[in-house]
Amino acid sequence: MNSDNKTSAPVADAVRSARERQGLTVRELARRAGISHTQISRLESGEVSKPSREILVAVGRGLDRNPIPLLILAGYYDEEEAVEALKPMFREEAELPEAWPDGGVWTVDEANEFLFDPDLGHEIEELKGLAAEVFSVPETDETLWDPSYLLAAARGDDAWHLQRFMATWRYLDSELRARWLDYGLKLRKIADLDYRANADLDHRDKAGEQDA
Repeated sequence: MNSDNKTSAPVADAVRSARERQGLTVRELARRAGISHTQISRLESGEVSKPSREILVAVGRGLDRNPIPLLILAGYYDEEEAVEALKPMFREEAELPEAWPDGGVWTVDEANEFLFDPDLGHEIEELKGLAAEVFSVPETDETLWDPSYLLAAARGDDAWHLQRFMATWRYLDSELRARWLDYGLKLRKIADLDYRANADLDHRDKAGEQDA
C-alpha cells in the first residue's frame, strides 16, 4: 500500500462506517451532501489521496456531523491543532436525552447507565482496555472512569484529564475514534447540562435566601 492510500484509508473507513451506521446509501449521502455519488464512492474506496476541505465539509453536512474529525483524519491539522480544533465540539448544545430527569440533575449512577449503555453502541470495555494499555492505567482506576470525576473533567475543572482523554483519541483507528469521540461528546453534553442545572439551583437558593 502506498503512502497516499495510507493517508486516505482512515477517511474512507470513517465515512463509510458513518454512512452505514445511519443506513444511508451512497446516493442518499451524496444528495444530502450536495455532491455527486461518484465523489462519495471514490472517497470511500480510498481513490482520493487527500480529499479537499470542501468535500469533507460537504460530507460532514450530509452525515449531519461536525466535519472536524474528518479534516483531522485527512491531515489538515497537526496534532496540537487537532486538539484545539476538537475542543469546541465538547461545548456544543445538546438535546436532552429521553432518560434525563425533567428539571433534575443526573446522579452518578444515572450518568453511568447512560454513558455505558451497550444499546447505544459503546463498547466501553474495549475502550477501557485501550486506554489502560496506552496510559498503563488499570481498567478499575476510578479516577479515570468514575462518572462524577469525568463530569468534573468535562466541565473543565480538570484540564489534565481532558487532555488525557484527547490523547487517547490519537491512538485509535477510525472506527474507535468515532466511538471515543461520541463518548466524549456525550460526556460534554451531560457535563454542560449538569453544570447549568446546578448553577440554576444555586441561583434559586440564593434568591430564596434573599426573599427570606
